[in-house]
Amino acid sequence: MNTHSNLHHLSAIETAQIIKNKEISPLEVFDSHVELIERFNPILNAAVEMNFEKGRELAKKYSQDLLKKKDLPPLYGVPFTCKEMLAVKNFKSTAGSVYYKDRINSESATVVERIENAGAILLATTNVPEFGFWFETNNQVYGRTSNPYNEKKTCGGSSGGEGALIGLGASPFGLGSDIGGSVRIPAAYCGVFAHKASSEIIPLTGHFPYSKAEISALSDEKYPMTTVGPLARSAKDLLPLIQLMMGPDQIDPKCSSWTFDFKIKKPKKIFYIPDPLIHGASPVSKEVKTQVIKSAEYLKEVGYEVEELSNDFFIKALDLWFNELNQMDRLSFSDLISPNKKIHFFSEATKMILGKSPHTFPNFILSILDQFQGKSKEQYFQNSQHQQERIRLQLQLLNLRQRFNNLLNNENVLLFPSQPKAAPEHNVLFATPFDFIYCGIFNALKNPSTQVPVGMSKDQLPLGIQVIAPFKYDHLSISIGEELEQAFGGWTPPQFK
Repeated sequence: MNTHSNLHHLSAIETAQIIKNKEISPLEVFDSHVELIERFNPILNAAVEMNFEKGRELAKKYSQDLLKKKDLPPLYGVPFTCKEMLAVKNFKSTAGSVYYKDRINSESATVVERIENAGAILLATTNVPEFGFWFETNNQVYGRTSNPYNEKKTCGGSSGGEGALIGLGASPFGLGSDIGGSVRIPAAYCGVFAHKASSEIIPLTGHFPYSKAEISALSDEKYPMTTVGPLARSAKDLLPLIQLMMGPDQIDPKCSSWTFDFKIKKPKKIFYIPDPLIHGASPVSKEVKTQVIKSAEYLKEVGYEVEELSNDFFIKALDLWFNELNQMDRLSFSDLISPNKKIHFFSEATKMILGKSPHTFPNFILSILDQFQGKSKEQYFQNSQHQQERIRLQLQLLNLRQRFNNLLNNENVLLFPSQPKAAPEHNVLFATPFDFIYCGIFNALKNPSTQVPVGMSKDQLPLGIQVIAPFKYDHLSISIGEELEQAFGGWTPPQFK
């Protein structure tokens, strides 16, 4: 069999095809990606628990069976990686917390089972922030993950290990999850594609902290904004992966059956906002703004009707996202981060300063805020003024959702920055903690969103934009992602130094 020198540049679908054509074996493909992980993971710290031994045994078996079988599943022999917060049977599920550092999964998440049943072979699980609650990737169990284009830069979060490994070229695709940009932000910073699916079309079964039994008992009030989605080297992989992952599993109570309307294959009109004005978020850099405009201009040149929207369309996005999050009768964050004891501000702050805290700084702050909110929650809800404010924001979100859906009209899409700038250095995002909202607002609105790499900054860091489609018309944003991949070159492998 032939060895492909560009194996780390191929899409998952292309890799599956050359395996089926018997041009290369699953074992060769697996070993090639393992080699890249072993070479660069000591620098990036993206993969946290390896499946090299068992994965290699499975790849060897698939290589032998390749000569006998004719009807092969769609991802036969293709390696993949998985965010550590998605359960993989017999693998750890720490969620980046020292309190769960020894916890082992007894079952796999539904999406992991579906991807493995499609023939894919797990390479490794990947790093996350502590409990996934920050858009940089660092924790006290595994440490910090860096950007494959520059190890001094952040890889984003919370699917940061996925973004870093796929951006490196060490995994054809991976499984992540997204509550406020957690697949799209790492993909934007690491120069790859990602898709946040329409809400409630992919089961959350087995996503931390919900086991199969726990998620089946979730009420509407407790159901999270989180969606599961893929990251990939190519836009061509996104729709096939979504189709493999979607659909009810008879466990997740909210996951619905849905078939995409392929009668509408491409959007009728392209809206774009190159420099959104959002209260609380940073302004868009000139580099990102330029790429949004260039993308819109290209689509106009190839025949699409294009229209720029007012930059204040999503001006209240941050208030609306937080209000939607607080509508949920969710787990107490303070209890989640420290299940055995209450966190005391001054003692924990002292340990934080001395570098002895079991928690990362964002989670420490969030737990203190959650404790404060818990103390005042009853008073808050009894206060008619606060009740009116919550209702007012809820109505504003419903109104925005209706306006936006009317604008998209089941046939149009929006181009929008994924983040206001290219990947910053580690810890710089503490100064701009609300920039996640460029992605997060579309979780609250429930629309599908495709992150697309569209060139490099002057510092040779990836730049990304989102394509947002109507609710449950995921294939429209992905189709534009494929066109922009052709126009701008898509993922650009990092120049290793």
